[in-house]
Amino acid sequence: MVDEDIIGFEPYARTVTDDELSIPTDKRVFILATALRQGYSIERLFELTKIDRWF
Repeated sequence: MVDEDIIGFEPYARTVTDDELSIPTDKRVFILATALRQGYSIERLFELTKIDRWF
């Protein structure tokens, strides 16, 4: 479902926590994008999410 009030990744331009990344939610893809912008490495994201590095 699309939320008409959200424009791209803007609402998630805040500090990401490891807990947010480790818990699967419908918002996690947006949290992942923000984490990458904040300097999280692919390896660290894999450790927290268990999402394949090549995905």
